[in-house]
Amino acid sequence: FPSHDIAVLEACPDSKLILIGEQGPELAPYLAWAQEPNWSGRIRYLGVLSESDIAHWMQKSAFLFHPSRYETMGITLAEAMHSGLRLFVSAHEPMKTYAHERAGFVMQNEAENLAKAVEWLKNPESAPVTLDYSPQIIQSQFQQLYHSVGWR
Repeated sequence: FPSHDIAVLEACPDSKLILIGEQGPELAPYLAWAQEPNWSGRIRYLGVLSESDIAHWMQKSAFLFHPSRYETMGITLAEAMHSGLRLFVSAHEPMKTYAHERAGFVMQNEAENLAKAVEWLKNPESAPVTLDYSPQIIQSQFQQLYHSVGWR
């Protein structure tokens, strides 16, 4: 969803886009935009980071943009929510289960989701994140899941 990110950056001139993770083909447009003078300092690719460095960046961020079509357990999403981040995720499981009204947005309708993202970034107090994914709740949910599929 690169067009989403650029539109949010344009609508929110004080915002920055920080990219963390492995360098795959979907990163190419971001790296190109980061070289353009009008985006100088507003788009940064940090590469693969340690867990503590990722936690540091999550603490400094407003939301987690996670357009992945595949996620095994959703740990990244739970960690982001525990850090108080709003989620913007694709309409695939388990992402869409995590991003409910109180925690984020499921990206299905581009225009609607972009409007929600910009509105929230301009006024985050209007929709605070509900932290119902504490470590204790996550542990309990995983135990229930394992039990339901017959793992002991």
